[in-house]
Amino acid sequence: MVLVALTDAGRRLEEEASKAQQDVVCRVGLSDGSLSALRQELMNLADRVTAPVAVQGAYPGRPRQGR
Repeated sequence: MVLVALTDAGRRLEEEASKAQQDVVCRVGLSDGSLSALRQELMNLADRVTAPVAVQGAYPGRPRQGR
């Protein structure tokens, strides 16, 4: 078994990140469900952006242009 724990600095950083996250939630004004859906869409977008492209220069939905 491996036990992982945060350092004091890590705990402070976690608290700061939590406060920042709460600020964003309050300012955006989305419900929990809408916020979760937005988070999932952003993760999906990040996956698509970082996915390898099968044919160099080709984009889904766009015809490949000649050189």
